[in-house]
Amino acid sequence: MTQRPCVLIPTYNNPRTLADVVRGSAGHGPVLVVDDGSTDATAEILAGLASEIEGLTVLTHERNRGKGRALATGLAHAHEAGFTHAITIDSDGQHLPEDIPIFLEAMERDPSKLWLGHRDLKANGAGPGSRFGRRFSNFWMWVQTGQRVSDTQTGFRCYPLDSICQLYLDSVSYDFEIEVMVKASWSGVEIGSVPIQVRYFEGDERVSHMRPVLDFLRIAKLNTRLCTIRCCFPGPYLALRSLRRFHELKFRERLKQSVFELFVRESGSPQRIAGSVGLGLFLGLTPIWGFQIATTLVLAHLLNASKALAVLASNISFPLMMPPILYSSLVLGRLALGDDSSVGDYYTFALSSADFWPWILGSFILATLVASVGSLLTFLLVASYQRLKNRKTVA
Repeated sequence: MTQRPCVLIPTYNNPRTLADVVRGSAGHGPVLVVDDGSTDATAEILAGLASEIEGLTVLTHERNRGKGRALATGLAHAHEAGFTHAITIDSDGQHLPEDIPIFLEAMERDPSKLWLGHRDLKANGAGPGSRFGRRFSNFWMWVQTGQRVSDTQTGFRCYPLDSICQLYLDSVSYDFEIEVMVKASWSGVEIGSVPIQVRYFEGDERVSHMRPVLDFLRIAKLNTRLCTIRCCFPGPYLALRSLRRFHELKFRERLKQSVFELFVRESGSPQRIAGSVGLGLFLGLTPIWGFQIATTLVLAHLLNASKALAVLASNISFPLMMPPILYSSLVLGRLALGDDSSVGDYYTFALSSADFWPWILGSFILATLVASVGSLLTFLLVASYQRLKNRKTVA
């Protein structure tokens, strides 16, 4: 398939560098500029460039809506115009348009990847704060996706539009560039890196519209949300909920697809289903009340168990089951310690301080027994069902 890339430049109040970036980019393909509600001479500069550069497209937001919204507007327009890729470059002059061919070569090698420009921050004079910020952002990208990316904060990128324009993205500012990477990865898009140059300006020459407190809080909120979602749900479901078409469905249809993905398609083999149920039963009966769901999610994630089934099984310790669970745990604990004294009726008995360690020990014994039996029964039921289903399919 022939690739048809364009260069996308979001801009907001960068009159000193804008014209050079646009002219430099125009030598490498069609250019699309999104003016995000600039209040300076940007409109006049772009009008002059439009008469000078053939094929320059300018889109304008009536008011400043944030870099994320500008990128979303440009990506959607480029896709509708028939472009296959959009190479984004900031208009502040830090990125060099002469590096665009590096992305074009990478795009030809693998057009399905999202390519990021990797800056050598230390060699180009970036301060310790910038280098720490990038490492910090890279770390959270790894936590959320399992992918190690060398420069998550770069704005110099090559987006495969068919894949990216299917994503559901709602960030509006600098957090957009994090969300698009994470959800692209969740949906199966590989991320690659290419080396690029970078320039850092000093004093009045440096123009940044990033608001340190507000944008930091936005990014922190986004990372918290993405990490929570990543911990709570399996990969296939993350891929589903990353897509715009899923969010465009009515609530009932979204719920139906979610249940099917989480409890039917995602669960896997009889061994995995049985192991997931056993894990949930074990943790639901151990004396870690208040932390059972969180612990179940973490261990299910680490053990590659079904999170949905494990959490569902961990709810065995719902309030009505607490008296028989406490009673059984204490009985088993006393028996294990050689104490044959009577516990009494489980509707009326009360735990004393002397019962603490027998109860703890008994809780783990009960959890092991119930988890073992539950896993075995689940395996037999699921395996029998799948064999019966396969026979019917063959017949």
